[in-house]
Amino acid sequence: MKVEIRSLEFYAVIGLLEHERKAPQKLLVDAVFEYEYEEGRFLDYALAAKLIKEHLKKERFQLIEDALLSLERVLKERFPFITFLSLTIQKPHILPDCTPSVTYTKKF
Repeated sequence: MKVEIRSLEFYAVIGLLEHERKAPQKLLVDAVFEYEYEEGRFLDYALAAKLIKEHLKKERFQLIEDALLSLERVLKERFPFITFLSLTIQKPHILPDCTPSVTYTKKF
């Protein structure tokens, strides 16, 4: 099975620059989970979205890369049965002419 969360939108502090550390900025997060479905065991996408949002808001990362690695640990701990994870964080308002993003993928 594949579960996808697309364009999860919220505000959090991620960045190195002084103005990025002062106020939360808009983030967009995409997550793809793969797992073997068994009766009674499923990936709760509402819970996954909540975990992503709460973790990124709480931790206030400097680098997107560190945020992604931390998210992987949190999500794998909560959903140990996932076999594949892809996470992308976008910062749509940091540059005037593009939307930078970083993607992390892992097979378990």
